[in-house]
Amino acid sequence: MNLNEFLEQLKPKCSQISYLSTHHILKKLYDLDTDTPTQDELNQHFENYTTYIRYLNDFAGPIYRRYHSSTEEIYKELCDVLNLSMDNKYLFEMAISKVEKQTASRIMQIEDDDFKVMTLEKFEGRLQEIKNTEYYQENTQTLENRIKDAQSQFNLVRKALNL
Repeated sequence: MNLNEFLEQLKPKCSQISYLSTHHILKKLYDLDTDTPTQDELNQHFENYTTYIRYLNDFAGPIYRRYHSSTEEIYKELCDVLNLSMDNKYLFEMAISKVEKQTASRIMQIEDDDFKVMTLEKFEGRLQEIKNTEYYQENTQTLENRIKDAQSQFNLVRKALNL
């Protein structure tokens, strides 16, 4: 199946903005008239949230203003339509990298102690959400050290703040 056929099959299954966004992404990745990627190749692109961030960046205005949508909503809808799991390594990596950036020294540089506590609690909550994902549960042995490292950074902050 060529990409134009794929897009025609997708069109009635999703919202206009998801269709337009998919078309926009595919135009950047392929020649729509000649390239014929496999379904697995397409799935890899559409399962990878970073693809949406990268290839929809210049399309953000219409997405947000005209369609009152977001890359997150488009990602969710296309995963549903294409029967792809949103609980995957791509989202895990994106989420854990944000948490890992919150080191003890970075949090302790915040001047206001209340903001330090709020930041700590926010990222501890995100860490717990990550631990509850199916992807993490299925890959605990290979991923648990990253979780432990992040938690130890948060424990240092708790100790410094006497919490």
